[in-house]
Amino acid sequence: MPDTPTSTPVSGPGPTPALHQAGPAAGVPAPGGTRVPLATRTGMELPVPVTIDVDGVPVTAYPGESLASALLAAGQRAVRTTTSGVRRAPYCNMGVCFECVVTVDGVPYQRTCLVRVTAGMRVRTSVPR
Repeated sequence: MPDTPTSTPVSGPGPTPALHQAGPAAGVPAPGGTRVPLATRTGMELPVPVTIDVDGVPVTAYPGESLASALLAAGQRAVRTTTSGVRRAPYCNMGVCFECVVTVDGVPYQRTCLVRVTAGMRVRTSVPR
């Protein structure tokens, strides 16, 4: 019978797998505190940003990203209020909770986590300004 292992140990001596190594390729700050840009780390380029209108304020976003991500990145945390006035923000980010509903291009009750950003879209939240 050959002397070969029947299973690979999960932990133990040996080199750390590449996925768990720290350093610029892992998105960990390099010496001096700078991060390697996403495009360099992944080989992917971000699309050209577009402008969307959120409650009359222009917001820069990337086409194809979720509206919830774009709003959060722009600092817009609350997107609606309850009947008692409590502010609500995206919670589950997968379309289950309905905490992130807004009006998009005149269509009410759109979940921001399911809507993809397109150039020129008009978003209306129910958060008082």
